[in-house]
Amino acid sequence: MNMHVTDVRNQIFKVLKMVDEGADITIIKKDSNKKYRIVPVKDSPKKDIMKIAKEMGEIGFKAPSMKEMKRIFESRYE
Repeated sequence: MNMHVTDVRNQIFKVLKMVDEGADITIIKKDSNKKYRIVPVKDSPKKDIMKIAKEMGEIGFKAPSMKEMKRIFESRYE
């Protein structure tokens, strides 16, 4: 389905619902005749923070202490 920018702006929630239902929406700019496609973005899976921390520990990465991190952050703006 082709729609002009003004129509999409006026019906944004309807357009998003149509995209969720699988419709292929193309937006057309009247002044330049450029076309853009709206597609849903897949959610990225949650990362296992504990697994990542364990892997970082295995390669020898050690995070600075909270006191050291605070000093670093505060010194960035001086």
